[in-house]
Amino acid sequence: MSGITIRTLKLKKLVCLCRKFTSSAALLEGPAIEYGANHGKLEALQLVRNPANLRGLTFIESKAAHALLLRCGVIYSDVHAANKLLDAYTECSRMDYAFKLFEEIPLRNGVTWNLMILGCNQNSLFDDAWRVYCRMHNMGVGMDEFTYGSVLSACGALEHIARGKQIYGFVLKNGFFTNGYVRAGMINLFTRSCMVEDALRVLYDVHCEDVVHCWIFKIGLYLDPVVKASLINTYSKVGSIDLSEIEFAEAQDLKQVGVWANMISSFVHSENYEKAIILFQRMLKEGITPDKYIASSILSLIDSLTLGRQVHGYALKVGLVSEVSVGSSIFTMYSKCGDLEESLKAFEQLEWKDNVSWTSMIAGLAKHGCADKAVQMFRQMEFENSVPDGKILATILNSCSALHSLKLGRETHGFALRCGFAEQTIIDEALVNMYSKCGDPNSAKIVFQAMPFKDQVSWSSLISGFAQRGYIDEALRLFHDMLLSGMTVDAFTISLLHGALAILSTPGIGTPLHAYIIKKGIESETSIGSSLVMMYSECGSIGDCGKVFQEIKDPDLVSWTTMITSYARHGKGLEALQLFDLMKESGIEPDAVTFVGVLSACSHTGLVEEGYFHLNSMIRDYGIEPGYNHYACMVDLLGRAGRLEEAQRFIVNMPIEPDTVVWGTLLAACKVHGNHELGRLAVEKIKELQPSGAGAYVSVSNIWAEAGEWEHVLKIRGSMKETGIRKKEPGWSSI
Repeated sequence: MSGITIRTLKLKKLVCLCRKFTSSAALLEGPAIEYGANHGKLEALQLVRNPANLRGLTFIESKAAHALLLRCGVIYSDVHAANKLLDAYTECSRMDYAFKLFEEIPLRNGVTWNLMILGCNQNSLFDDAWRVYCRMHNMGVGMDEFTYGSVLSACGALEHIARGKQIYGFVLKNGFFTNGYVRAGMINLFTRSCMVEDALRVLYDVHCEDVVHCWIFKIGLYLDPVVKASLINTYSKVGSIDLSEIEFAEAQDLKQVGVWANMISSFVHSENYEKAIILFQRMLKEGITPDKYIASSILSLIDSLTLGRQVHGYALKVGLVSEVSVGSSIFTMYSKCGDLEESLKAFEQLEWKDNVSWTSMIAGLAKHGCADKAVQMFRQMEFENSVPDGKILATILNSCSALHSLKLGRETHGFALRCGFAEQTIIDEALVNMYSKCGDPNSAKIVFQAMPFKDQVSWSSLISGFAQRGYIDEALRLFHDMLLSGMTVDAFTISLLHGALAILSTPGIGTPLHAYIIKKGIESETSIGSSLVMMYSECGSIGDCGKVFQEIKDPDLVSWTTMITSYARHGKGLEALQLFDLMKESGIEPDAVTFVGVLSACSHTGLVEEGYFHLNSMIRDYGIEPGYNHYACMVDLLGRAGRLEEAQRFIVNMPIEPDTVVWGTLLAACKVHGNHELGRLAVEKIKELQPSGAGAYVSVSNIWAEAGEWEHVLKIRGSMKETGIRKKEPGWSSI
């Protein structure tokens, strides 16, 4: 047996030892270090530098090899071996370890940087790919066509045209424009950004002719199905789907499934979903059995439950559901169609679940409002000894945000720190969001300040956290810092600030912010306009509310409802009702919140019959069941009109059990009109619902006092003392 074969077997033995004694990646270094010490640097170097030894390694095997290289000092002396290990980590989707290794390599070359950018792309960490490129550029590292092509792919995935054009300038300057890989990246960027003319210009504006296709035609390989499939794929990647269709139409041997697979994949990639499904149906009619790639592609674009079930049934029939990619696509399809029960069934039936499967299932649960089930699924994943990655942890942190569970969020943060994931950008962004939404903006700020790169979402989350907790000064300081950082301020961030200002009723700050909005020319945006209306309404500036509302280019339901409610609150009931009619004429259907504003407007205007009409219209015309707020508005309307007995009958006939708010509204009307008997009835009902509440006792005491029945007043107060109910302490001042 040759020496290299023996060494290869020794490495395999090392891996087997690691697997035998522990499944924890943190404990794998011991056997590896011992092996390196016993066999020396030269043998270790020969082992790990053989490409066959580092190709297709699992994460556990990569970790063992990493420890071996560290112990022998190979990482510090041989960049070729370090690059091989870096590539192994990226193939295992363990970018946290890839980044750590990247920082350990002292003598990085261009391949090292390119592998890092490519690995980020392969694991959908496109922001990180851009940041690695920026570091590479700032350090003056030489770049080649692979660098530019990879970073252009990242810009395309992010649809960040400004960054892409910046790279385009370097491409032209450094003479890489004619490279096919670079051109494909540019075309992908432009097509994703709907800049078709620019994409075509890149495609055709090339000084040297691309002779690849002509050469294939010349040597007679043009009709070979494998070559044909490659041509279809090539034209698709450079954005020429029409040429892909021509190649498919000219194919003579359509029995080869690869030709169909590449054409369907090309349609999916170019978002021609209808053509992809039609071609899939044609394929079945011609008796061609699809492979796992075709089945996965078709399932990935289906958003119809009926069609999805049909494809699922066919996949069962031909035995494709055992493939991980097909099984994952099936439960993802059900999740996308809103059938979480079927999605979970399909997930449980998978024979083997990889990280992509777990991530898709957990993300699907979180997306459809089942954050608690997403957390349970994460715990099940740990129980089955699957190692979570950054995407899964980010999804769980977002689920903690939805559940407003600070405790669970902190536990997940600790888990991320323990597993070495905390430095990933996707984790940091989710942590800032979680702490902000769970009411701990100070912790969010600590994480935010430690982030090397701060994006718009993180800024907005942090500002939102402080604003919603009432720390408006800190929110404004962060907003100012965001402006100074050169970050683009979006409508969402500004709306958050206005919402906080509305709650605090601080027009002195809101007016300068309004001026900034006008300066930026975004006052017509719907979300901003709605927040301005709310702010001026809370501050009592109903005239400014109307002016701002008129500036909104395309008001949505929230904008209309906010304006209607503002009019109603400020006693402009007729204006509110007129605006409600205009809203319906514009094609916007009201919701339950809108009707609260409408009924409130009727109440302030004394329009009893109109109130009944709109209450009945909720059910009859829009299928909205009235809630307590709607019924309380009607009781208030009847009470203001002095129709107290009618209000009592209305309460008794309510389809839902009246609560303290409804009875309290009647009680307030009884006080105004001096109806002591009905007021006492309302008080008794409130006492039944809240036996320990002091408010009901005080109210009935006041009613008896107004009627001059002082004996009853003394009885009520004596009853309060006996039951231990205390009156609210009066307010006082130290001034």
